[in-house]
Amino acid sequence: MRRRWRLVAALPLLVAIISGSAALLRPARYAVPMRLLVTRDAQAGGVAGLSDRREDTTAQDLPAILQSTAFRGDLAAELARRGRHVAAEALAGTIAAGYSEHTVSITVVAASPAEALAIADALIAVLRAQGLRYWGGQPDQPGLQIGVLDPPAQAARLGSLRALVIEVSLRAAAGLGLAAGLALLLHHRAHGRPAPMRDA
Repeated sequence: MRRRWRLVAALPLLVAIISGSAALLRPARYAVPMRLLVTRDAQAGGVAGLSDRREDTTAQDLPAILQSTAFRGDLAAELARRGRHVAAEALAGTIAAGYSEHTVSITVVAASPAEALAIADALIAVLRAQGLRYWGGQPDQPGLQIGVLDPPAQAARLGSLRALVIEVSLRAAAGLGLAAGLALLLHHRAHGRPAPMRDA
């Protein structure tokens, strides 16, 4: 290790420089969190949004609905109506959602704070307007109750300085381990061969 200290020091430093530069050159992304209380309207007819046991599954199903092509198309149309033209395909991957007891936590990620907030507001409007249509219900009877527990209020930039330092440090540590292993391998190849046997 002492003989090859340049290799041991240079490789993790190179990894840190490359990973840090790549992270700094990544486009900025902004996230808007919100939390919705989603329930089926008790007055809604039919069985849309109900399980075989007549249990309300709308909140449980909503994370999958938000990832559907149909919802992204409606969301893109709503954004266009509001003056923001975003292709439905570009909305793929911008919405992440999780479910817990009729409550759905949603995070919208976009290239700017204004765009993230616009998508979040349009998302709520689409759900209120379309409702149970995504579950096979009638479009003229939305039948879905949307309560906004934590409204989309502020966008936070992803990839803080602390996260960047942690990411670069972990990659540099991996580079250090690789450099140490490479140094030991080179030492073994150079000095680890058994001496040739001499004839008696």
